[in-house]
Amino acid sequence: MKLHLKRMPVFTFRAPSVISMLTVAALTISATFLCAAPVRAQTNSPATLECQANNNSNGYALGCEGTTPSGNVALNCQSPNPISSNGGIYVAIAANCSGTFTTGGTTVSNTLVFSIINVDANNGSITGSGGGSDTLAVNNGLSSVSATLQGSSFSLTSSPLTFVAPGGSINVTASVLGIGLVQLATHGETGSVSVTDAPLPIFVINAANIGASASALGLFNANLACGSSVTINLNQPFPIAVPLAICSGS
Repeated sequence: MKLHLKRMPVFTFRAPSVISMLTVAALTISATFLCAAPVRAQTNSPATLECQANNNSNGYALGCEGTTPSGNVALNCQSPNPISSNGGIYVAIAANCSGTFTTGGTTVSNTLVFSIINVDANNGSITGSGGGSDTLAVNNGLSSVSATLQGSSFSLTSSPLTFVAPGGSINVTASVLGIGLVQLATHGETGSVSVTDAPLPIFVINAANIGASASALGLFNANLACGSSVTINLNQPFPIAVPLAICSGS
């Protein structure tokens, strides 16, 4: 399905009418394609990690690998300070970490920098404190989603893949097929981003209030007031309409 925007003069476009049109398109596309892209049930089984801390030429390193019901997880951290280990819980101070999570055959990258990072190899959870940032991102060449949290602390679970920012902020950017761009933001309240496995990951953003801005084809820009949950579904042919529809209807 294509939206033949060129049939309408540009100067007649207004944000509400465009949003309404995209909303109708979203509903039509959803009815057509939901059966073609089923979402697998996500389990809450813990992800046990195998971790090893050692000293290298750059300081101290921590490497972890494991499996989840959805795929694999890998994490590598670097710190100028010794990394402690106690009962499968590793603590890195002033750490810089990068990781990957495979879900539904797609790789979700993870980049986190926090003053203190704790990795619990027993259940695959990662927590941070002392201030910093953490980013989950997917880029399959045609569509991309990037979710970044900033705050004094955070927590991340590997199965299901979810991160939570207590009292911090979360900013999410989605770009789909070069057609449009949506930016979602939560500030000063607890928010979370969870990733559901499917042929392509589905991002679900939850917070008390979510603000958004959207643009499409350079024809309009709109600031939207959303509800408490927004879903970005990369399995949709035009998934940019999904958050627009949710925001415009709240």
